[in-house]
Amino acid sequence: METTKSNHPIIQSPSFGYNYGMSQPATLLTFNVSRLDQVDFKAIDDWLINTFEIALVPCGASEQYQDGSCEKMIVELVWRILHLTSRLLQGVKIPAFDAGRVLKVSAADQNASQFTVVTAIPFIDSMPADVTKTAYWVALQIIVNAVKNQHSSEYLHTLLDEIDKSFIKPMSKKIATGKSTLPILIAVYDKKIPFRHLGDGCYQLGWGHKLKLIQISTTEADSLIGAKLSNNKFISASVMRAAGLPAPQHIMVSTEKEAIDAAKIIGWPVVVKPLDLNRGEGITIDVNDEKTLIEAFNLAVKLTKATSVLVERHILGVCHRIFISGGELLYAFKRIPKSVTGDGIHTVAELIAIANAKENVKLPWKRSKPFPTDAMAVENLASVGMTLDSFSQEGQFLPLRKVESTEWGGIAEEATKIIHPDNVDITIRAAALFGLSTAGVDLMSVDISQPWHENGAVINEINFSPTFIAELSKPYRPIYIDRILSDDGRIPVEVFVGGDAALDIAKERQQKMTAEGVKCYLSSHELTLLPFGEQLILNTQSLFDRTIALLMNRTVEAILLVIQTDEFLHCGLPIDKIDKITVVNNEIKDWNNHNRASKTRYNELTRLLNEYTLPTQLN
Repeated sequence: METTKSNHPIIQSPSFGYNYGMSQPATLLTFNVSRLDQVDFKAIDDWLINTFEIALVPCGASEQYQDGSCEKMIVELVWRILHLTSRLLQGVKIPAFDAGRVLKVSAADQNASQFTVVTAIPFIDSMPADVTKTAYWVALQIIVNAVKNQHSSEYLHTLLDEIDKSFIKPMSKKIATGKSTLPILIAVYDKKIPFRHLGDGCYQLGWGHKLKLIQISTTEADSLIGAKLSNNKFISASVMRAAGLPAPQHIMVSTEKEAIDAAKIIGWPVVVKPLDLNRGEGITIDVNDEKTLIEAFNLAVKLTKATSVLVERHILGVCHRIFISGGELLYAFKRIPKSVTGDGIHTVAELIAIANAKENVKLPWKRSKPFPTDAMAVENLASVGMTLDSFSQEGQFLPLRKVESTEWGGIAEEATKIIHPDNVDITIRAAALFGLSTAGVDLMSVDISQPWHENGAVINEINFSPTFIAELSKPYRPIYIDRILSDDGRIPVEVFVGGDAALDIAKERQQKMTAEGVKCYLSSHELTLLPFGEQLILNTQSLFDRTIALLMNRTVEAILLVIQTDEFLHCGLPIDKIDKITVVNNEIKDWNNHNRASKTRYNELTRLLNEYTLPTQLN
């Protein structure tokens, strides 16, 4: 198999709705693939699952082709390309969860040396098209090389680093989203909640009056004022102290001299931190002298956008992140600095090498920060009487950094089951004080199982839009979603198919539902009606677009769609679940020329509607 410029995948036509039995909106994409003679698919599959954790399900599309035929092999090959692309897109935080479908394969020339493959792929609104296209091209190249048996361990290491360098890192910069977005959307998808990207990493969950907006871990229930206040450590600490909550003692300074004076007032040791940064950025702890203080001050000034930094009393203990959602504890963890744990057998240097080796077998974009052996690591090891050449004791804590931070990374240790109720209480009160439904409250404590008022613990800061920690947060994400949406977020949608008679019957159904107290809206491709029959003016003559508009309308409790054209055969369905279909007649029109649609088009339309209709709900 060879690849040339003509092999580049092409997005053939825009199809933005649900179609082809996919669980996400779809568009079409074509591959040009050279003839295949023989492929060891088992070897490729083993490689895919070991490297990318892709466990393939059988490709149903290949069953229509004869065993051993070139067409069947090409379908199977493209099936693997689709799954690999899905994983690559997720690597850049694009929620492409349904790998797609192989729809058709046909010879592109008389000699059958080239084949054209038509596929359906997931379409995510407001995502850069070049990122998607590049992902499929990269996946195609990877699978081509796999066919050539180029998957030795040496080649694999080089390949993954190249993917990270040439695709993951540059394409991630084009996607406006945070680390928490994809983990949250995975939980949303698993719960079969419909979601739609509105732009800038903001997603709509659910429909109509059940609709909720989410961006990273922030929801519409979070106060903008509270977010701004919490981002200023000086103001947020003052607000917490005024509310009777334990907060840090600090002084805001703008010069080196002011920093030194502040340290003398507070008393050594002190902590120096930027006024407006989170996740440990620019923080220096355990500052015991003027020289170190000046260095710490200049570091904080360099990173902050503010004109001042904070000199703060050093607090004994470790930072614990308390994740609050919906006014309740979601989970808690201890933020341990980058470190290794002794095993009684290896030296510290060997333990670091082992830890790094474990990370290096992961995909590059899923690895944690490296475990360092630099001067800072040596200094921190010396604080516990150890060197890189020292043999450790079993279970011994061996710090390589003083604090956990975005720059250096760290270790998250579960603390949900041991946190004292009084500590949960003050973190919930702190989140509520700033009007934050979702907040990451950092509590400095020597022992989180003890109440704050007995061991001098303080709330170090309040974090707006906190990050979900990778594996540790996994069991808590569904709970988080449940606190946002009580069910799958859908509202009833009924469909009526036919001409004017279908519209009349739909109007009768709307009147009945409205009389029952349901805010039911009705729409055809020409008009949209409010619950009591008044017309809602919308700037579109498309039933697809009118439906999307109603799904975004927070007053809508039910929707009746009157389908009088074959429009949905061109663009797919705007919804992934229909509660009931009432077929009145087959008098539908062709969307392009307004003539009566053929019987074939009518049958294709009803087949599409039935594919997304709840069982036993057809009339």
